[in-house]
Amino acid sequence: MEKNFNKMPKRSIGSSSASENSPLIQESGKESIQPSSSNEQPTSTNPSSSRRTSIDINALPSNPTDRKPISSYHPNDHDEVRRAHLQRGPCQPQNHAFSQARMSNYMWRFNESRFAAYPNWLEYSIKEDAAFCLCCYLFKN
Repeated sequence: MEKNFNKMPKRSIGSSSASENSPLIQESGKESIQPSSSNEQPTSTNPSSSRRTSIDINALPSNPTDRKPISSYHPNDHDEVRRAHLQRGPCQPQNHAFSQARMSNYMWRFNESRFAAYPNWLEYSIKEDAAFCLCCYLFKN
């Protein structure tokens, strides 16, 4: 079993130095690099876990097509961004002249009364001329 573990050099029991008693000391006598206690976040290649930047919750776009995916924010900010969008509610433009499209020889358009039927999750983007689901945006992978 000893072949699976590196032997630690023996130290005197009476030593009061914290660096000598540290389990991070390697056999060569050098201390391994310990993470700093500052507020800096570690960097990685994953864009969602890059350095944390402050988010202006009031500047988050309300239009569904202008929003960044939740996964593009720092993992510690996901809940804060979700909460901001939930407090704001879905984007439901009122008194808008929704465009018509021809389908099967009939003219169809988005019906604004759908907002009353689904007030908590149905969204509409004027820019994209499409309906969206707020819950799908907030909780999809």
